[in-house]
Amino acid sequence: MRLILTLITTLLITTPAVAGQFKVTNLDDAWVTVDYTGMVDFPDASRLRDLMERYPDHEVMIFIDSGGGYAYAGCDLYWEAKRHGNLHLVGGYKFGAWSAAAMFWLGGNTRHVAVGGVVGFHMAYCDPHNPPGCDTRDIDAEMQLIFEDALGCEHATNLRVGLEWVRGMFGVSGWIALIDIEASSFAINTRGSYMEPYLF
Repeated sequence: MRLILTLITTLLITTPAVAGQFKVTNLDDAWVTVDYTGMVDFPDASRLRDLMERYPDHEVMIFIDSGGGYAYAGCDLYWEAKRHGNLHLVGGYKFGAWSAAAMFWLGGNTRHVAVGGVVGFHMAYCDPHNPPGCDTRDIDAEMQLIFEDALGCEHATNLRVGLEWVRGMFGVSGWIALIDIEASSFAINTRGSYMEPYLF
C-alpha cells in the first residue's frame, strides 16, 4: 500500500464541545451497534471498557462521529480498543473522525471509513498563549508508536514524515486526512486554527 500525498483546501475542522459519549443504537443476538460522539476525553477509555464488558458475547460495531479531543485520551482509547477482538470501528460516519478520535479508530479489530467519510490526523502542538517550554515530544513519540503498531513501520514513517513536513513548512500542525483506506489516498490540509495544547 503506497501513500499518496495531495494538497487540498476544502475540508474544515470543527471540534465538538461535548465530552465523548457511547450510545447503544441497536442490539440483537449477535451484534451491538454504538454511536460515539463528542470530544475525546480522559474517562472515555474506561467507558469503552465498561461497554465491552457488558457485551462479551457480541460483535460490537462503533460508528465514530467525533472532531477529536485530547491526544493522551485518544492514545488511551487506542490501547483499550486493541484489547477487544470483537470490536469493529467505522470512522467518518456522519461528520468525521479527527485526530484523537482517529487514534481510537486505529485500534479496532476491523476498521472502515464510512461512505463519504474522512479520518484525519495531525500532530499535537501548543498555541502561542501558553507559557514557554511547552513540549510535545512525549505525545509525538506515543503517536509514532501507535502508527507503527497499527500500520507497520514503513507506513507509519511515511505518515509521520508528511505530518512533520506540514508542521515544519507552515509552523503549525497541519493534518493528514485518510479519505479512502482502500485506495490509500491521503491529503494534507494546511488550513485550520490553533487549538488547546495537546489537542489533536
